[in-house]
Amino acid sequence: MADLKLIYTTWPDSEAAQGIASAMLERRLIACANIFSAGKSVYRWKGEIRSEDETVMLLKTGRQTIEAATAYLERHHPYDTACIIVLENDAAHTSSAFANWVNAEVIGPA
Repeated sequence: MADLKLIYTTWPDSEAAQGIASAMLERRLIACANIFSAGKSVYRWKGEIRSEDETVMLLKTGRQTIEAATAYLERHHPYDTACIIVLENDAAHTSSAFANWVNAEVIGPA
């Protein structure tokens, strides 16, 4: 069964994103991180419209590690109000080979 989770999160720069991704990989909280560093965020913060460079990161994990992964992000994120969004996937349209790889990476070898 392909019970995978994606976490969408934003970071101030690619170095910070890479650092947290490496730490999460070492702890087997995620199987993979995709880091997109050429982003611009336009948002309202404390009554002001702001525009900042930002790095987007997608993290691939499983049902069994999603709580620990999001808790780790919340503890180590540099923003006061971190963007951490869990995205559900459609198991019917997920490659079973990919799902098996993700689950093996976050659970560990059988």
